[in-house]
Amino acid sequence: MEQIKVFLDESEMPRQWYNILADLPTPMRPPLHPATGEPVKPEDLAPVFPMNLIEQEMSTERWIEIPEPVLEKYAIWRPTPLYRARNLEKALERQHYVLERMVEVGFLSPEEAVAARKEPLDFADPEASRVQVLNSFTEEVRRRVEADFGSDVLYGDGLSIHTTLDLEAQRAAEAAVQKGLEELDKRHGYRGPHGHVEGPERDAFLQQLAEKYRNLASGAVVEAVVQECPKGGMCRLLLGRERTARLLPPEKEKWAAGYFKSRKKGLIRAM
Repeated sequence: MEQIKVFLDESEMPRQWYNILADLPTPMRPPLHPATGEPVKPEDLAPVFPMNLIEQEMSTERWIEIPEPVLEKYAIWRPTPLYRARNLEKALERQHYVLERMVEVGFLSPEEAVAARKEPLDFADPEASRVQVLNSFTEEVRRRVEADFGSDVLYGDGLSIHTTLDLEAQRAAEAAVQKGLEELDKRHGYRGPHGHVEGPERDAFLQQLAEKYRNLASGAVVEAVVQECPKGGMCRLLLGRERTARLLPPEKEKWAAGYFKSRKKGLIRAM
């Protein structure tokens, strides 16, 4: 199997930020002071930002040294693996092959093919043209095709299967079911944490969350690791490697009040 991941040692972690301002063909227009209408000066920003940060923001140097305290924070999660873009390479190879064949059969001129190669590839969102991959409908189709034609044909012959499924209606149905389940769950209220993780198990779980919640939609219900939850204060949640969120004190929220009330009753009885 071809290796596509490259793992770097901590000693190979970048020690400088790249500043694109150094390579712009023309300088960017400076931000203007809202009161004077003049370009903002470092001393104008000093009441709001640390001077080191202002110097970085206004620098035109190509490379800016990363402060050591920042590197120490980076080292908690980085360096992350580098991935060779093999899918992009295959897509480009396929594009070039198709364009060459179109020239050979006379659909394009050589000049048109060269121009087409210079255009950026447009990658379609796979989710835009399909329903949930493993729902009951697609599973039933899979079973029938496998029963009629065998697993070798189903998984090895690159079939294109057309069905009577109405994508818009299916999406609406799935959304309605999901909404109903979430409302049912809310009526039951908070029922306590799922478990406790620490050490390598915690790191592995956070990695799973990072992959699972790569693209979060507004209002999504998600799993998270509670990092801290001071009494009466906001809870800090981890949704992956570097993604965090804050939660209002759950004992004051209607959806969780029943759980905390029952715990207090249990403590009173035990005492």
